[in-house]
Amino acid sequence: MSKEIEEILLECIEAIKAGQSDIDGCLRQYPSLREELEPLLNIAISLREPPDIRPSQEFKMRARVSLMDHIYADGRATKLSNPGTVARAKGRAYSIRLKAMTVALAVAACLFGLGGGLAYASQASLPGDNLYPVKLATEQIRRVITVNDVDEVKLELELANTRLGEIAAVAHRGYEPLSTAIDGYEKNLVLALENTEDIEDTKSANILEILALATLEHIETLDLIEDATLEEASYRIQRASEIAFNAHVRALQGLAVRNPVRAAEINLATIESRLSRAIAKADQNQLDEVKALLSQFQELSRLGEEISQISKGLGNGSAQVDELNARASLNRQRAQ
Repeated sequence: MSKEIEEILLECIEAIKAGQSDIDGCLRQYPSLREELEPLLNIAISLREPPDIRPSQEFKMRARVSLMDHIYADGRATKLSNPGTVARAKGRAYSIRLKAMTVALAVAACLFGLGGGLAYASQASLPGDNLYPVKLATEQIRRVITVNDVDEVKLELELANTRLGEIAAVAHRGYEPLSTAIDGYEKNLVLALENTEDIEDTKSANILEILALATLEHIETLDLIEDATLEEASYRIQRASEIAFNAHVRALQGLAVRNPVRAAEINLATIESRLSRAIAKADQNQLDEVKALLSQFQELSRLGEEISQISKGLGNGSAQVDELNARASLNRQRAQ
């Protein structure tokens, strides 16, 4: 068949909107594409947009986000061990991604009503607002059209920063909006870490360093948000901090096998940050948080030893790594 699926989809949508056909008629016209075409047409028809935003509009926007999630998920590359198989899988995934991108943009252009004002206005929305699903839909479209692995990581970090702003803004709004923002933040970091696995070695050290530094900044930002948050919401902010910390450790572990000295330097900076906050919290007699911070310090100390072993195995900067680890130990003795 000479026509691409996106062309057929647009043709069917226009025919249905003009009253010239219906879903069954389109499916009879293209029986070989029924499995792929039918769900898209059903979604398209359900998303006919009213002239203004009403409560049902939020349902429609959520459906659109689900569509983007479905398209994006279908385009993800499968992780395989054989290099030749990986290359072929990436080639197929790239082809699927391009088709998904075209379909996504076609559906967005015809149905989403995200052009201009609505999409722009949604960028200031927060979890719980009517336009927040529109904001998520525009972000998902950006994921679909981003095909470079490095750019994918940078996009997720950009979106993670957006989620941090939302966390700060809705910390006083109750459980559901705050949990929505934190869940979104976790998704951004998970995707960022997953995407680093696909980056070639010559570029991966740089992007892992960016990710490690970004998550360190996130940890410190969440410290400030927690300090400004009422006590009943602070434990949820601590959950976000744990997400950031775990992502930070994973980024450092990945960086260690590529640049152990730089990994040790960033690890030392994180240790100093955690000890400084532990001292401040001890002065405020917040012993539970001191205990949690010291637990993080112990994990970072173990990570320092892990980095040291990696550097020795690589024959790369082991003396510098040991010196940095010694400074970390000295800092702890001073704190005690």
